[in-house]
Amino acid sequence: MTPAQWRLRALLSVATFFEGCDFLALSQILPSLSAEFGLQPSGSWWVGAICNVGTLLSWGLVRLADRVG
Repeated sequence: MTPAQWRLRALLSVATFFEGCDFLALSQILPSLSAEFGLQPSGSWWVGAICNVGTLLSWGLVRLADRVG
């Protein structure tokens, strides 16, 4: 592997680590957050769904940035 590929691999490893931390934090915080704001279980489901949709949209933007530059 070239030095640029090693740097890219390191960057992607760090990004993957923090993405996992985000989902772990969401699963730990969501019950307390729902209780604090008085959300029903269906309301807390929407919070998780919006976070996941945001993840998918950001993936699309990154792919577009690769094409556009």
